[in-house]
Amino acid sequence: MESLLNNSCQQSNGGRSGFENTNLILGGLGNSLGAQYALMEYGVRTNFKSARTISQFNSLRPTQQSWRMMATYGKDGRTLMKGINNFGRGLGYAQGLVIAGDILVNQQFKASHILDGIITGASFIPGWGMGNRRYIFLADLMTRGITRQSIGQHLDNAVGGPLKEW
Repeated sequence: MESLLNNSCQQSNGGRSGFENTNLILGGLGNSLGAQYALMEYGVRTNFKSARTISQFNSLRPTQQSWRMMATYGKDGRTLMKGINNFGRGLGYAQGLVIAGDILVNQQFKASHILDGIITGASFIPGWGMGNRRYIFLADLMTRGITRQSIGQHLDNAVGGPLKEW
């Protein structure tokens, strides 16, 4: 299993490990779902004058939010929004497990793990956390496209190696 996640993947993709690729895929899926949810939530908020901003909508009771979702998209739309939200949360947990797996399998703790952990943790914060995650994800994709290394790899290189090995 380790060779599947590490060694074989490094040969075909510019030195990135299978853990990094898995984290990148999960991040892309999470950002896509987050954008879809945000667009649907925007549709609900603009349908009612009393709570048009995110903070106003989030200050409503869950029953009020649910009623507005159902009034805008119907029962299936409300179920879809809840499903997108729950699946996105599950992807965040999966990213945390991938980071932990990378640490345990490679037996080293790197600066990029701290960065990935902070970004993953912040993605659970509604509003600004999810939004900032998208910007960091796009910045990482641009950095990969220009330098062939992720922001985390640049951070690891700047630190000069793992922070802790065992």
